[in-house]
Amino acid sequence: MNNKPIATAWIILLQMILVVLFTSMNTSHAEQVTTTVLQSKSKKIQIALHTPRYFGYTAGDTIQHMIDISMPSGSDINTHHIPAKGAISDWLDVIDVQLHKQSSTQSTLRIQYQVAKSVKTTELLEIPAFKISLGQQPEVDSITVPAWTFSYSTIVPSRMSDAEITPQPAQQPVLLTTQPMFGKMLIYLFATATCLGYLLWRRGYWRFQAKKT
Repeated sequence: MNNKPIATAWIILLQMILVVLFTSMNTSHAEQVTTTVLQSKSKKIQIALHTPRYFGYTAGDTIQHMIDISMPSGSDINTHHIPAKGAISDWLDVIDVQLHKQSSTQSTLRIQYQVAKSVKTTELLEIPAFKISLGQQPEVDSITVPAWTFSYSTIVPSRMSDAEITPQPAQQPVLLTTQPMFGKMLIYLFATATCLGYLLWRRGYWRFQAKKT
């Protein structure tokens, strides 16, 4: 009885399991992104607002919003209403703003915020809305990027009073060793190469020595 089909099936199944494991490891740490598509009243401007998760933020965290802007050919974006670097409020700062023109009709706006507010319990905070307009007539060709609400939690237990809190000095981050991950990667690569070599040998594409048909 020829066992080649059975062996080949087991090899393919093992490779599929390895692929699923690697995929699950990558997607488990993926950032949740929500996309909102809006169009101006004049239908000359269309934006796709990409926002991260709306929960789980604490003091010092950064939030990045990316906006893909579609506009008529030859138009320019009026940057007057776009948030500039600096403080927006006593707890929200803009730490980076980048506007890239991809083509004559496409641009990308990236805004990175940093939040730092003293709270005792979890609160809902809001990044304010702003306008994106074209040319010198923003009241005609403009669209409002809506406000964005997210949940913000304290890093200090609510039962502690301000007098019990002792600020700690900044510390250098602890570097993690990559040796265990490097060893696992070598094991996975060796197992994959072994399975692939065995599969090629069983199918006759790779022979260790000459055989008679």
